[in-house]
This record gives sequence, C-alpha cells and structure tokens, in this order.
Amino acid sequence: MPCEHVLIAEDEKGLQVTLGLLLRQENYRVSVASNGYEAYNTILSLHKTLSAVDLLVSDLHATLREGDELLASLKNSGIPIPVIILTEYAESAWTDRQPDTPLTRYITKPFEPQLLLDSIREILDQHKSAIQPEKIKQRR
Repeated sequence: MPCEHVLIAEDEKGLQVTLGLLLRQENYRVSVASNGYEAYNTILSLHKTLSAVDLLVSDLHATLREGDELLASLKNSGIPIPVIILTEYAESAWTDRQPDTPLTRYITKPFEPQLLLDSIREILDQHKSAIQPEKIKQRR
C-alpha cells in the first residue's frame, strides 16, 4: 500500500486532474504544480521534511521550465529525486539522446494508465533499494 509523495508538473489542467485521481486511487500522496518552476520550488521547499517529494512526474514541456532544464536544476541541487518525463510521440528523438539513468524514465503520450503506475512503482522501488545502503552507512 503506497504512501509515497508524487508531484505532478503538468500545465494541462485536464491531465493534472486525471493523473491526480489515478495516483490517489493507488494511495499515493499527490501534489500538483502547473509548471516546472513551481515543481522545482516545491521539491526544494519540502526536501528534508516529512512531506518530501518521492517522485516527480513532469511533462517535458511544462511551461516556464522545460523538462530537460528541470532535470539539470534537480541534478545541480543535489536532490536525488526520481523523475518520470511525459513526452509527445514526436519528441521520442529527444528522449533517445538523453542519458538513461536509474532515476529518470520517459513515457510517450498517449500512454496506458497501467504503464505509468508500473513505472512509478518500479522506479520508486529501485530508488529505495539504492538509498537503503546509504542510510545504513550513515548510522554507523
């Protein structure tokens, strides 16, 4: 039963609502940002709190801060947050040029809801298993 916090950065209101409902039905805590700038500020402000964002789902072209710019800003901030980028079919050439990392996934629109849910669960599980050894080291 998930209780992780997922932040949705999407400028299209209809998709914000749809994604929010889908994720809440799966018992995720959901926050919504209308653009990449809001998403980045939300992640920074909640970092190291009990409400920290566990995963970001962002449209590649969320207004005010494009997906690639948002990824770079997150990397530079030192916050290792997993990200799922939603892209249009025509942008698949862009995603093919991006580095494939365990913390970043790309999903082409339109997509089946189950694909998104499976991707979220998989990337969160991978992220948890990667940070558990680090937490054990810090306690010693």
